[in-house]
Formats: sequence, C-alpha cells, structure tokens
Amino acid sequence: MPITATERAHEINANIILATLGEVQFLLVTDAAHWAESGVVTGEELDQYLAWTAWAETHKEVRGFRPRGTDFKAETTQQWEARTLALRVEDAEEETRATLNGGFSPPDAASFNDASSLTFNPFAALAGLAGLP
Repeated sequence: MPITATERAHEINANIILATLGEVQFLLVTDAAHWAESGVVTGEELDQYLAWTAWAETHKEVRGFRPRGTDFKAETTQQWEARTLALRVEDAEEETRATLNGGFSPPDAASFNDASSLTFNPFAALAGLAGLP
C-alpha cells in the first residue's frame, strides 16, 4: 500500500532537519486534511505536487509571472523536474547571452507589438551632431 501524504511529509521533514541542522528550517505541513484540500493523498502525489510547485516558482523567477491553468497531476514528478531544469537552463543561457553582449539583452518580439509605447524625439537625435563641422 502506498504511503500517505502525511507519512511522506514526515519523511521529507526529517531529511530537512538532518540536512539543515542549526539553520532556519521550513517544514512541510503534516496534516492530512490540509493536503487533501489540494488533492494530495499519497506520498507520490506529494512528491508530484512539490515538483510542480518548484516548476511554478522557477517559471515565475525566469519569465516574471506565475503560470496559470496547470494541474500538478497533469505530469509526473520526473516530468515536472525536467521542466524545471529546462527553465533553469533557459535562464542560464539568457544570462550568458547578456554577459557576452556586454549586459545588453535584446527585447523580445512581443515588446514591438505596441507602437503606442514608442516615442521619437528629433532633438535627442540631433544632439550628437552639435560638435560636427
């Protein structure tokens, strides 16, 4: 019989305590009713839920917004972990490109869709010509 979400939360908490002795610790809730409200009953579902949460947080860090309309049960724990890794690789590649470009990161195509935000100041364009003959 599979372990419950509560039993798995206790296992994870024990590992956190051992790995972070003397540090601030954030432990998982071990109340079965709490997890049931989120649709988490088994330990496998808890692992899946935590992997999905890590992906959503990473998505927010990398893309600037939290993804909508996803369900942790839509993919396996391993698939969520792979998606999280892919986002981290994407972020590292973007940082590398920005570094190689001297800190310049080109805007994405979506930023060019709204012409109302573009302004042109002819005086600013001519200001650089003041010292020319």
